[in-house]
Amino acid sequence: MQACVDKVKSIINDRSLLLVDKLTKISEVLSEHLNARIYFCGIRGKRWSFVAGSGDVLSGSHRIRLSETWGLISDRELKQDQFIRLIISMIREMLTD
Repeated sequence: MQACVDKVKSIINDRSLLLVDKLTKISEVLSEHLNARIYFCGIRGKRWSFVAGSGDVLSGSHRIRLSETWGLISDRELKQDQFIRLIISMIREMLTD
């Protein structure tokens, strides 16, 4: 799982990528390592709108609020171990910068 953390960190630090490209790449890495579909959404009120992720059709019910305006949806519950918490923390920091 450390390899997944390192890949996500590398994507976040890549200044040549736009935010949506970073989110797409991060969702691909997480999907591969967690065997789950991962989607990033913009949050406006109660509505979670697809921005980037494992396809263009949302098929998940497990939500993690990353900030007031960003969320992550997965098609399965993510085990909240130290690696997932670290990755979520890194993503939150990226989205608030």
